Amino acid sequence: SGSVGAGYINPWGVLGISGNIFSSNYGIPGDFTGSHPNGVQIELIRRQLHAKLDYLPQPEFLKRIDVGLNYNYYFHKELEWSTDREAHDVIGAQYKLHTLNFNTLIRNNSWGPFSSGIIGMFGEFRDYTAGGFTFTPPVKELGLAVMAYQQAVMGRVTFDVSARFDTRSVNPQEEVESRLIGLMRSRRFSGYSAGSRLTFEVSNWADVGMNFMKTLRLPGIEELYSEGPHLPAYSYDTGNPELDAEEGFGLEIFAKIQTSRLKIDAAVFRNSIGNYLYPRNTGTESERRPLPVYQYSGDDVLMQGWELSYDLLLIWNISTSGTLSYVRGDLTEDDRPLPFIPPLTGKFDVEYNRRNFSVGTSLRTASSQNRLGEFEESTAGYRVIDFSARYMFSSGKYLHTFTFGIDNLTNEDYRMHLSRVKSIMPEPGRNIRILYRVYF
Repeated sequence: SGSVGAGYINPWGVLGISGNIFSSNYGIPGDFTGSHPNGVQIELIRRQLHAKLDYLPQPEFLKRIDVGLNYNYYFHKELEWSTDREAHDVIGAQYKLHTLNFNTLIRNNSWGPFSSGIIGMFGEFRDYTAGGFTFTPPVKELGLAVMAYQQAVMGRVTFDVSARFDTRSVNPQEEVESRLIGLMRSRRFSGYSAGSRLTFEVSNWADVGMNFMKTLRLPGIEELYSEGPHLPAYSYDTGNPELDAEEGFGLEIFAKIQTSRLKIDAAVFRNSIGNYLYPRNTGTESERRPLPVYQYSGDDVLMQGWELSYDLLLIWNISTSGTLSYVRGDLTEDDRPLPFIPPLTGKFDVEYNRRNFSVGTSLRTASSQNRLGEFEESTAGYRVIDFSARYMFSSGKYLHTFTFGIDNLTNEDYRMHLSRVKSIMPEPGRNIRILYRVYF
């Protein structure tokens, strides 16, 4: 891997460009159900280019104009074993994705009742091709969005409002009738999303408020036309060309407390989503290999839950922080649990900071998950301890940092409920990291 970048700073703004490359070659063992008998070799390449302009205009109404242009190339190949040549040289699955997108954000100062805001536009083009035993057709996808966000402050009350319109066309190279998922044809979607937030300052250290949102998610290449094995996820993924857009309504009530030593954020939410898009386990296996078939589906769901986080400065430069969250998901039409919903999950940290040195430990924890969707497996609860230490110093124009860390200190054997490979592979065991960085 490698990256490079350059920037130009001027009184009128900043212009920057950067690029990076990443390549990887790794193997998936062949000693579990559904795997290739001799394992699979994965090769991937990613190249990215980014250009950004931050312009400071003269009119007082405009605060700043941000323009970004990004290009991403991704290539992925899964090589299976050839018994004749005794090598991993048979292409089981292969795909290539070119992505080009741009965004423009115009940041405004006060006008009318609003104190600040953003007006923007986003566009994206994706060109997808696949090969091997993956039957997703070549597809081109074009999307465009316009958006606006404004904020008004009226004494102790702050009001935020936003709106966005999206349109997307997804076009296979040609119409193809798939025996497994149906007619793969061109589709076009459009819709709007919006949100508003009302915040009331109870005192100089406490706020309460409410968020209301109307959400939108448009299906893309993966949801509509996927058809092939995805060995890193231990699944055979299939799309659904008949899917429609996902739309939902959500309500959140929150409270914030912040003093010089303590910060607390708490929220409860309820989201009703129509045609929720998600990969559903069909309970069947692919004909080619015993991999579970997941097909993208659209169902009406209800999600409810809460979140809590805190940061607390104790004594002697010791601080603690943590997060705790819970969500319950239900398929409303069938009154059944929604699959792939995390259990009660938390993370708690304790850290000591002294000038250029810091040392800390953290606890990652989750309860068991027994509210199961169709064809889902339960997972046990876990507690995982991590440790880290860091020292930094400067010499001339350079900043040096030394980091030492141990993930999963006790080598806990645990599985995360959201992992598709949890039935065949636990999460990583003990991992030791030693890192040295120089900033200049």
